[in-house]
Amino acid sequence: MKALAEFARTTLIGGILVLLPIYLAILLLLKALSAVMALVAPVTAQVPAGVEFRQLVAILIILAACFIAGIVVRTGPGARGIEKLQHRLLEKIPG
Repeated sequence: MKALAEFARTTLIGGILVLLPIYLAILLLLKALSAVMALVAPVTAQVPAGVEFRQLVAILIILAACFIAGIVVRTGPGARGIEKLQHRLLEKIPG
């Protein structure tokens, strides 16, 4: 009987140690998704109402803007501008 109780206890603890991280990961993803949707809301409001999947279109617009900004930063003038911006702002921050 003692072995059965030990088996049940270790199996229960093992199951909790497997399922708890999965549950927490899902909660974290849902929280991140809700934060992204809150950030996308102003862009979504500008997408015409007749467009299907308005939030997806808004996310794609934001991703395209990020991609274009990345391309600009990789050019010579963009890199120099970022370097100046960092020099002016970040050197004034202590630590």
